[in-house]
Amino acid sequence: MAHDEEPNLYDLQAENRRLLDTVDQLDEALPELAGTIIDLFEPAPLRNDLVAALRSVSTGAGFPARCQQARCRRSGICQAEAIDAKGPPCLGYWTAAHRICFDAATAAFTHSHIRARQRINAVRAAFDQSWADNLARTE
Repeated sequence: MAHDEEPNLYDLQAENRRLLDTVDQLDEALPELAGTIIDLFEPAPLRNDLVAALRSVSTGAGFPARCQQARCRRSGICQAEAIDAKGPPCLGYWTAAHRICFDAATAAFTHSHIRARQRINAVRAAFDQSWADNLARTE
């Protein structure tokens, strides 16, 4: 549009309606989008870290060479997949020192997960408050 032309009122109103519709769509989508973004920072399940600690202690102690699971013996690396009531297949080789090491790792991972959960909850609360404040300002 040239400087000397008058703006078409109908075009401006139509553009204004499109912009308002876009804002409404963003208002509807933002809470879900923000929740999805926050979820990206969720810590991995604690179980994964505990199994990794178990494997680390077992492998570091050389237990895979004597393990009853052939895949542990072949790879030379603990392949335990879970920590259940029976413990890993190599539990019989664990000494008190190995258990203390694993317990320390378990405590550290548990503390880390608790702190991560607290951070996530704080971010969610801050977002929820910010969202509520912005809605209150626009009403």
